[in-house]
Amino acid sequence: MQMAIPGKACALCILIIFCFALACCEARANGVVRGLKDPFRGTNLARHDIAGRSEKIFNVLQFGAKPDGRKDCTQAFIRAWRATCDFRGNSRLLIPGGTFYLAEVVFEGPCNGPSPKVVQIIGTLLASTEPSDFSSSAWILFESIVGLIVTGRGTIDGQGPAVWKYSDCNNNNNCSPLASNIKFNKVTNGVIRSITSLNSKGVHLFITNCETIRARNLHIIAPQDSPNTDGIHVSHSNNVRIAKTIIATGDDCISIINGATNVAVNRVTCGPGHGISVGSLGKYPNEEDVRGITVKNCTLIGTENGIRIKSWPGSPPSAASGMVFQNINMKNVKNPIIIDQGYCPNSHCNKAPSRVRLSDIHYINIKGTSSSPAAVKLMCSSQFPCQNVQFYNIDLRSQQRGLPATSTSDFAEPALEPAADPLVLVPSPLDLADSPQSPGTDFGHKEVVFDVTDFGAKADGDTESSTAFLCSSSLGYRGMCSSRKLHFIYTRWDILCWSSLVYRPLPQQPVPECRDHQRDIEGSKMAELDAQGAEAWTCTTCHKNKKFSNFPTSLRFANVSHGTISNISLLDSKFFHVAFHNCDNINLYGVNITAPWDSPNTDGIHISHSTNITITSSTISTGDDCVSIGDGSKDILVSNVNCGPGHGISVGSLGKYPNEEDVRGITVNNCTLIGTENGIRIKSWPGSPPSAASGMFFQNIDMENVKNPIIIDQEYCPNSHCNKAPSRVRLSDIHYKNITGTSSSPVAVKLMCSSQFPCQNVQFYDIDLRTQQGGLPATSTCENAKVIYGGKVNPQPCK
Repeated sequence: MQMAIPGKACALCILIIFCFALACCEARANGVVRGLKDPFRGTNLARHDIAGRSEKIFNVLQFGAKPDGRKDCTQAFIRAWRATCDFRGNSRLLIPGGTFYLAEVVFEGPCNGPSPKVVQIIGTLLASTEPSDFSSSAWILFESIVGLIVTGRGTIDGQGPAVWKYSDCNNNNNCSPLASNIKFNKVTNGVIRSITSLNSKGVHLFITNCETIRARNLHIIAPQDSPNTDGIHVSHSNNVRIAKTIIATGDDCISIINGATNVAVNRVTCGPGHGISVGSLGKYPNEEDVRGITVKNCTLIGTENGIRIKSWPGSPPSAASGMVFQNINMKNVKNPIIIDQGYCPNSHCNKAPSRVRLSDIHYINIKGTSSSPAAVKLMCSSQFPCQNVQFYNIDLRSQQRGLPATSTSDFAEPALEPAADPLVLVPSPLDLADSPQSPGTDFGHKEVVFDVTDFGAKADGDTESSTAFLCSSSLGYRGMCSSRKLHFIYTRWDILCWSSLVYRPLPQQPVPECRDHQRDIEGSKMAELDAQGAEAWTCTTCHKNKKFSNFPTSLRFANVSHGTISNISLLDSKFFHVAFHNCDNINLYGVNITAPWDSPNTDGIHISHSTNITITSSTISTGDDCVSIGDGSKDILVSNVNCGPGHGISVGSLGKYPNEEDVRGITVNNCTLIGTENGIRIKSWPGSPPSAASGMFFQNIDMENVKNPIIIDQEYCPNSHCNKAPSRVRLSDIHYKNITGTSSSPVAVKLMCSSQFPCQNVQFYDIDLRTQQGGLPATSTCENAKVIYGGKVNPQPCK
């Protein structure tokens, strides 16, 4: 049976279809399409790192760009983009290794052909320092594009120090912001990943008027005092996901403002900076509402704020709702949780209450330390008090041990979920440990603490207590544990390992090997793990024992995710002090590691096959590398570490074994090395199997009496039994910036790269290294390295 459609109804259907098609075409032309299916769900974004067989590659060199860091390549980049965008097939814009000097550049759509268009950045983009070269608030602008992938291992250097003095936004509410490094405007289905943004003049990454954006594996770096250098800024955009990113800057790590909806932030490390902020809101009339904000699994270290919501006083009416902040770690944060509806960065603000309505705000599983007495501050509007603010499992402690943290609340109506405990601000671990508890006592915030002394451990420095330690963790430290989180607090006493190598089977784990679980290991009074390694170091016959495999590492983590190690001291390990293998999202801070300068193979911290490892605020004095970063390490941050004596901070050794995984995304920042054998070292074995290490940044490093302050050694051979063939480890995109101090040898910079695969894109910027002898100038040597210099460089560049 067929059904006839009346003529008027048919005409109406055709009109509706036509209008819908017209609306879609208009939206596509404007570069933003709302409400489409998420094309990235369940996909591997890394697949875009390699060009497809049918993909046309447009190399900027073919359009006149010069990778010398001096010639203005702006027009060459624009021509290359137009060819890429207009091509009717799959296409890719390639920016190869080298340094490209650019003024303001706009990559504008709409584009022809299938999406996405790929922009692959391998080299370094260097911004002009002339303010007149920028007519807008963006240096590199991607605009009106549907389907965009920005990827690579490259660096976007905004050269902000030259212009930050012109920023007056802290004193002028109507200031003109300085140029952002990268801006996405009216981009739909966009990805930016594996890029480093350095010293932006203004915001590093600005996302506005966009739909479905992914920002992953980014490194964003600027000094702590750089003005208005927000890491990632999101406005008027929907479905934005930010993940696996390290941000250290002078303003908000992430700022989410008006018109932002469905924004998710996950596994971001922030610090220094002003924290993760929703706002500021209410500065302008007719602001769009904010809703659907989720921040999870993040770490904030030494920031001005932790999780902040801020709105201007006397603001026009708007709203922000549906915000979830969950699984957040804080370390030495001034305002861990803050709502500030009287936000005024200067003295020129309206005194009336804010009219931004805040509601449905959830804080879940937030822990750490506050550098100020008030860990929670809720300063809401007197006209529109905050509604439905919920706290669940909050554990914030004062940084000053023994002093409890406090909370303040103005015009807020906090609520508790039906199964939630009251808001708990737990005192310091010292207070917790001093109160007598029975085994398995629940302290009222969904965390069970097991005291090993209740299971037979003796704190006398003589009784062997391994069994008691294993019993206290039910299933032991190995294997899959129950879903309840385990939190080990070592207090009031130290842990000694056996010193004897005769009466105990080898190898032996002196302290727990943590596996397959989420772990926190925390000490109070700087609890000490003493491995008593002296006898092991002098043993010359141990390796002849068939049952011997190696001396034990003091504290080893294998297959652990979302772990924290803090406030402990490790002494005289027989082998490595701390090791991470196959781990993800680990934070180590406040750790002291000590061994004699001549103790063999006593690396402080060794990392392999691990991602998102953060090491901060620690002191390491040992007989080998303070920090060694082995194969398979990705997205590693070492910051505020004091090293010495020892062999320095090393990437490597690499290439010792076949099928090693690549290394990438290494950042060493704000560290001090004193009296070490090496400073910053990259080392690989000669005759090695093929592998690669790239995207390494060494910045703001102080050296004092260091033998080899900067060294790349691709002929590393600690004995005489090495292959003589060149190393096949490819090293590229290595950045040394603002490194100062003294060298105990005449040669302060040694680059000994592979003759088969020379080092690519090695950059030096503002280097000042002098000899220890009366400030005499040091020298540098280079073999098989392509080096780019900028700023002040001492010693003189290699010839």
